[in-house]
Amino acid sequence: MATTTPCRIVQVPGPQGVPGVSPAAPTDGLNAYSQIDGGTVAVPTYSNTATITLKEPAGSRWMADVQIVYVQAIGYFQVLALPSETEATLLNVGYPGNVNGGGVFFPDSALVTPAGLQGPSGPALADALLKANNLSDLTDTAAARTNLGLGTMAVQDAASVAITGGTIAGITDLAVSDGGTGASTAANARTNLGLGTMATQDANAVAITGGSVAGITDLAVADGGTGASTAAAARTNLGIVTGYGLLGSITAWNVNSATTDTAITMGSARYIIDKVELDNASINLTTATGGLFTAAGGGGTTIAADQALSALTASTKFTDLSLQAIAGTDVFTAGTLYARVGTAQGAAATVNLRIFGWKLD
Repeated sequence: MATTTPCRIVQVPGPQGVPGVSPAAPTDGLNAYSQIDGGTVAVPTYSNTATITLKEPAGSRWMADVQIVYVQAIGYFQVLALPSETEATLLNVGYPGNVNGGGVFFPDSALVTPAGLQGPSGPALADALLKANNLSDLTDTAAARTNLGLGTMAVQDAASVAITGGTIAGITDLAVSDGGTGASTAANARTNLGLGTMATQDANAVAITGGSVAGITDLAVADGGTGASTAAAARTNLGIVTGYGLLGSITAWNVNSATTDTAITMGSARYIIDKVELDNASINLTTATGGLFTAAGGGGTTIAADQALSALTASTKFTDLSLQAIAGTDVFTAGTLYARVGTAQGAAATVNLRIFGWKLD
């Protein structure tokens, strides 16, 4: 059998072709948005137009007639004309949220971008379903609150809450500085408000157990008072017959101060002096003398002339001053009498002095 030799293909290079043409240099594309150039054009009212200028490089070249665009912070507009590559005449389509003129201007550098047409309203069934399921009414805020079961508190601010009825429970005790009492019990509330025990008493059952009462109308006899503000008037209102008693007194009269007067207020406007008594000497009175007069300095009428007090040799002893004859015949009216030391004791010494007699007023 004969042996076959395989074929071998050999590629022979052909001549080099003519070089191709170099491609053109690429150019930058345009943005599908631009910015407003200047802020002097007023925003038109709904269904009216205004022509705005747009900044390069995009200008208005990316826009088309009847296209819907969005102006930042102003709203949606429809392109009605393109007067130049940097101008656009826009119609305010009045979508919800659009600015409706009113002296507002298109903002400088505000973005203008492509947008779309507003879709048609959904079927009325949607609102009906919401209401049927006690959800909000999308077109009436008052009805929405009703549908959601919200009360009048829902429209109040935290800084101006007005509660006109109902109850409040389970809160922290409202401080006095916030118009509360700062307490959850009546007793603690009274304490915090600075109220005393009088606060719980009724006007027809007042019990006063201490303190003082001043500046009131004289309490009538029928109410347990005297109906008067002076002792004399009180005795008259109480029907007390004028009688014998203490007219005036001095406790611890200093008899070691010569020619010094001590005033004694008399308890009657008209009186007869019957007796001037001294007692309870602090030491044996061996030197002191004294008297009683209707005027200071030993003046006026002498009731008891200056005389020795030596009968008072101990605190257990008493003595009476010798009265002038006039004391047995005259009615006195001086409101103040004066005890006067004639001769000082020479050592610290005191004695009590009492004036007795008939009260005639």
